Amino acid sequence: MMKKAMVKINTNEEIGQISPLLYGHFAEQIGGVIYGGVWVGKDSSIPNVSGIRLDLVEKLKRIAPSVIRWPGGCFAECYDWRDGVGKDRPTRPSWWTREDGRYEENAFGTHEFIELCRLVGAEPYLAINVTSQTPLDARNWIDYCNSPRGMTTLAREREKNGAAEPFAVQYIGIGNENWGGGGTMCAEQYAFEYRKYAAVLRNIAPHAKLVANASNQFDERWTKTFLENIKEFYRTPVQPDAISTHYYFTDEKDVDFGEDGWNKLIESVKGLDTHLRDRIALLKEYGQFGKIKLYLDEWGAMYQSGVGGKEKNQLFRQQVTQRDAVAVALTFHILHQYCSVVEMANVAQLVNCLSALFLTQGEKCIETPVYHVFEMFRAHQGAKAVRVMVEDEDISAGASCKNGMLFLTLANLSFSEDKEISLDGCPATKAAMLLLAPPSPIDYNDFDMPDRVQPIRITHATDKPIVLPKGAVMAISIPLEEEELQ
Repeated sequence: MMKKAMVKINTNEEIGQISPLLYGHFAEQIGGVIYGGVWVGKDSSIPNVSGIRLDLVEKLKRIAPSVIRWPGGCFAECYDWRDGVGKDRPTRPSWWTREDGRYEENAFGTHEFIELCRLVGAEPYLAINVTSQTPLDARNWIDYCNSPRGMTTLAREREKNGAAEPFAVQYIGIGNENWGGGGTMCAEQYAFEYRKYAAVLRNIAPHAKLVANASNQFDERWTKTFLENIKEFYRTPVQPDAISTHYYFTDEKDVDFGEDGWNKLIESVKGLDTHLRDRIALLKEYGQFGKIKLYLDEWGAMYQSGVGGKEKNQLFRQQVTQRDAVAVALTFHILHQYCSVVEMANVAQLVNCLSALFLTQGEKCIETPVYHVFEMFRAHQGAKAVRVMVEDEDISAGASCKNGMLFLTLANLSFSEDKEISLDGCPATKAAMLLLAPPSPIDYNDFDMPDRVQPIRITHATDKPIVLPKGAVMAISIPLEEEELQ
């Protein structure tokens, strides 16, 4: 007998506004993310816009991407922005050269990244090199990007390179995982480096959002020490607008994982709730709650079977299954609960890496189940999150209101059990539904069957029970004004 669950929605209890930035992306210059993924080159036979893969652009636009973080990740900590502008671009070792033997050709640089953002309507988010460059290098990069036309020498250089008008970069990350690959710094050292960079960058970009890499997923003492060491010296405004934190969930296998592997990953995702609560508690403890936001600017699944890359030059490339779709839905529901504090999140990564939205092979570009969750959850962007309660711990739910509509999303976290869902707290009406429920929770899209996992459209009465299959994700759009059922 199918287990029943009640989903109770309270549209009068608002949690906060869901920032569109929570539905952000990350495109590091690693493996096949940029070269062979986003970037195919202007002379490629693959359809492109100024060297950027055309079908990826068109598909990405459909999900309203809010922000894209680049060039890293760890790649940023060995990156010289000057290598990626102008005509004669050098080839250099990159952060990842020791892992895959590849060298950075710098065909995709600042101008190309900004073009990608403009093509898809996303804000650019730059990760600054703190490990191997200086605050002056960072200032010069922002000068190049943001100074008014003709105002500075670097603005004139930008115009010479094809962009007369400024790029208006408003999100600047100061370092990346500096407790690890980004310099193996102790928290005191990073706080010292951050203050230097922030003081210089505030001068060139006083209204930009400065993001401190001040949270270690594995050691919250890092955040404590950073917050203890951040002060405004001689009235120099160095306080960050946000603190970056990263969270990866994991299992051994990306495919053929079985129920135990399914459950292990889901439990790992649930740990994000504790991760965020602990960091919010630290902001309160140090008097920064309401002053500093949290950015989850790297998150996703990292499987041991995919770390080395299953294909040459494809570090961290892994298959993306229906399990990943459920994990992403659960992640978004957790983020919605903290949307008054957590303002940005960037899934890792955009294409051919970790929890990718797209996989490419030559001219082919397919959508993964993760892409479909972004597509199904799009209506949450900019909406007011409202309280939703569920009696069954296997059901994850999120609800929001916008423009006279209630938007409800559900995920069945069970690998083996279908659920019968009843809704309480919404009008009795016919509702449009999208259901992502392949025959098996281990299913995925590949180049032979690119549409094996895709959402189907359903119309269903909200006062009738809804069957939510095992390992399924559902999105329901409900008019807030009652309509007479036919």
